[in-house]
Amino acid sequence: MPKSNFTVVRYKNNGKCVEVLAKPETVERFRQGKLGIDNVLVSDSLYLNANKGDLAKIQDIQTIFGTDDIQACLETVLRRGEYSLTARERSAKIEQKRGEILNYISKYYINPKTDLPHPMDRIEAAVSEIRGLKIDLDSSVELQARAWIKKLGAKLICKECSNIVMSAQIPCYFLSKAMGIIRKYGRVVREDYNEDGDAVLGVEMIPGNYAAMATEIKAASKGSIEI
Repeated sequence: MPKSNFTVVRYKNNGKCVEVLAKPETVERFRQGKLGIDNVLVSDSLYLNANKGDLAKIQDIQTIFGTDDIQACLETVLRRGEYSLTARERSAKIEQKRGEILNYISKYYINPKTDLPHPMDRIEAAVSEIRGLKIDLDSSVELQARAWIKKLGAKLICKECSNIVMSAQIPCYFLSKAMGIIRKYGRVVREDYNEDGDAVLGVEMIPGNYAAMATEIKAASKGSIEI
């Protein structure tokens, strides 16, 4: 069978390694619950060396897994084993990681001039100007976000901020609904009311929740309230 027709998934335990053959670009979808095991495996065999066709013996299987339940062993390899990504899978994972880093910057960094998060399109535009930007699939989102912020320099002035407290003016007729929305994204730390029952609320949240909350309140009020 040509190597392009299968992916070798390797699992190591107790000093021994076992391999299974999976269809290309199926392992990740299996791990996400999008494919059943029968739609992933090329065969139900466990190998010591799949490329040579060397099958694992029962004693090898018991040493590695502590059981000879083949179905359970196959599932363990698929869920916990290592495999090489195809070019398309790697590209998709890099794009996903890029989005996670951008979201992290939006959530936990603010514009020091306004004390509010930078709009996502501004962050994306600034990041696109960084030359030689690399995304490490094995490095944490937080560490890479910090590195990006350093590289951005004057292109995007940012201040790290775990929480912000912003002021929201809410008329009395919309207060009950607004409270429900606000509590999805943060917590009310201050409440002041005028004679008409209109409120000025102090709302604490992570920076990245501000835009989503403001958008939901604007939509729920049919554009009559902006914060």
